[in-house]
Amino acid sequence: MSDFQDADLVLKIKKDNQSAFEVVFLRYYSSLCSYAFSILGNKDTAEEIVQDLFVRLWENRHNVEITNSLKAYLYRTVHNQCINQLESWKIRNQYSKKQIQAYEKNLVEITPFAEDYPIANLIAQELEDKIQKSIDALPDQCRQVFLLIRMQKKSYQEVASKLGISLNTVKTQMQRAVFKLRDMLQEYLPVMLAFIYFG
Repeated sequence: MSDFQDADLVLKIKKDNQSAFEVVFLRYYSSLCSYAFSILGNKDTAEEIVQDLFVRLWENRHNVEITNSLKAYLYRTVHNQCINQLESWKIRNQYSKKQIQAYEKNLVEITPFAEDYPIANLIAQELEDKIQKSIDALPDQCRQVFLLIRMQKKSYQEVASKLGISLNTVKTQMQRAVFKLRDMLQEYLPVMLAFIYFG
């Protein structure tokens, strides 16, 4: 059945032929994941989108309308879902920024870090200690890149030259640092986000 044309496979899928569905899955899954990753830059999300596409294709097999080629249909659907995901990330990021701004405003108004606010001081100290421990726990190169960019305000190119690594490596290590710190400091959102993204 692996030699069947896409049009024939679609007809068989509409008739509940699971073998035909498996052929389509094996034929396009990897390339669709690569395409989604090229748009999103996130492997897990790319795979989730492609997997969801195939789940919905099978669930709606009796009603799905593929007017052009199956390949075009699959890639167009993945493309649209990726664009939707990017929009979702953008909206969520804007929402997070608003949360951070509101938090920082409240922090300035009610937490002057004086003797009148002992609890606030304790929270601030706890956060500072937790952030430092999390940074110390980063892999060596990852930590160096993060500190140079966030603490010393170096540009990506300056960090690449200083450490003798490529610009892409700097970007990758910085992304790793952000993801790892985000995971380690989840309980401190949105303060942690303010530190990582706006520090």
